[in-house]
Amino acid sequence: MKREQFFQFLDANGINPEPGCNQRIMDLYQKLTGQTTFETFNGWKSKGRKVKKGESSFPIFSRPVHVLKAEKEERPVDDEPKFKFYSICHLFHIEQTEPI
Repeated sequence: MKREQFFQFLDANGINPEPGCNQRIMDLYQKLTGQTTFETFNGWKSKGRKVKKGESSFPIFSRPVHVLKAEKEERPVDDEPKFKFYSICHLFHIEQTEPI
């Protein structure tokens, strides 16, 4: 698919082409599910909800791995590394959860 075809696809499906990749993915997930509230497994757990057994997640990119490691080790983030690696974050919408 050529670049202009991609932007035509986004426009035809009501997806904003301006924000980054994750926002485009989230726009698509919201359009497909009709849901606007997405959280991680632990995010729902902290809100007193659990993900229903057998539900599938909606993957997006997380923050760069070097940033996540620095936060976990409680140290400042070093200058940008030569290569950036991104982990995957798995999200669930509220209809996939139930109260604990």
